[in-house]
Amino acid sequence: MTISRLQPRALRIQPAAPRPVAATPVARKTPKSAFELARTKGPALDGRRPPVTAKIEALKRARELLEGPVKNTTGADGHIVVEDAPYVNDGRDLNGPRADEAARQVADNVALEGEALDKLSAKDRARYLSVKRTLLAPADGRPQGDPVAALALQTMLLEGKLTAPLLTNLSKLNQQELADGIDRQQLLADVVQEVAVPEAIAQRNRGTCVPTSIEIQLAQQNPAEYVRLISGLASPEGKVTTAGGDVLEREPGVIDDGTSRSMSQKLLAPALMELGNARADYDNEEDEHVGGSLDGKSGLTAAQADVLLESIYGRDFAFTNTGSADEKKAGTEFVLDELKAGRDVLVGLTWGTGGHKVLVTGTETRDGVDYVKIVNPWGRQELISVADFEADLRNVNYDPNA
Repeated sequence: MTISRLQPRALRIQPAAPRPVAATPVARKTPKSAFELARTKGPALDGRRPPVTAKIEALKRARELLEGPVKNTTGADGHIVVEDAPYVNDGRDLNGPRADEAARQVADNVALEGEALDKLSAKDRARYLSVKRTLLAPADGRPQGDPVAALALQTMLLEGKLTAPLLTNLSKLNQQELADGIDRQQLLADVVQEVAVPEAIAQRNRGTCVPTSIEIQLAQQNPAEYVRLISGLASPEGKVTTAGGDVLEREPGVIDDGTSRSMSQKLLAPALMELGNARADYDNEEDEHVGGSLDGKSGLTAAQADVLLESIYGRDFAFTNTGSADEKKAGTEFVLDELKAGRDVLVGLTWGTGGHKVLVTGTETRDGVDYVKIVNPWGRQELISVADFEADLRNVNYDPNA
């Protein structure tokens, strides 16, 4: 762990990327079953390979359903909410118009899916289809299984994001023995949707913004590792070793703790809170620390976030606190330079009467105003003006060797 003071650098704002132009929908025949492929090799529509425009349109429709519509609503704090993705355990995933539309898209995309599956190894094809079957298997209260989760899986396949390590770990989660009280389909559906839409990972009604923001970053950068950690915590033993060599343990009572969080968040966020709080004990039921400097409080500090980052990634991280106006300016300039280099940054901000950890992912200019884009661990993406960001900046966690 290193603590360093950031030096000012030139302020740079990266212009927003142009929005892609929507492709014209292409008519296509729909297979009778979500598992039916047009043919074993070289899937086709009316004897032809699916046109590129069909894939573009399919992914556009899928992303709109998974991520929700673009909002662009301004709150009382001046932040612009650009996306508020549905929660991954949203009941509408199981029944109703959203589930029905997801099921239609999964079936419509089968030919495209078959073409993508042909590019995988035989083992990875089998893993994919097994996970998909679990997601779509009818169960009590789930006549269609979870078609939204199946669409998330299919979308990652079409986007080329289902790497061999990710499929291997999803397959393990699909087959391993689970702790009592964990519903396999529910857990698998939550995890698949979270790696497909990391910004949907949400702390809900718990003060776990630090570990949840780190989870979002991990799901973006190394989704296979994200799945591996949850897989270990979901096992009967409830233990998994991080890349840095620490043992994460499932906290008592989290499987049925009465919170509205996804099952994956019930498992991982409390375990990370316990790892980060040093000698104190984290009480998941009360959402507070017992003992140590944070006794009776919730959340984690930037120093404790540093502990989590070093453990999860297995390498050195650094942090700095920003108190004075000069430190806030230097910290903001550092964050903007990191974004320009293609690296997102975990920061702590003043938020209402307290503090809040978020993941900064980009920049944008609107009507002459420069903004930073954040993933708020409430499950949404927001824009904050650079001026407000600088005024509210409390601390920065970063990789000093990037």
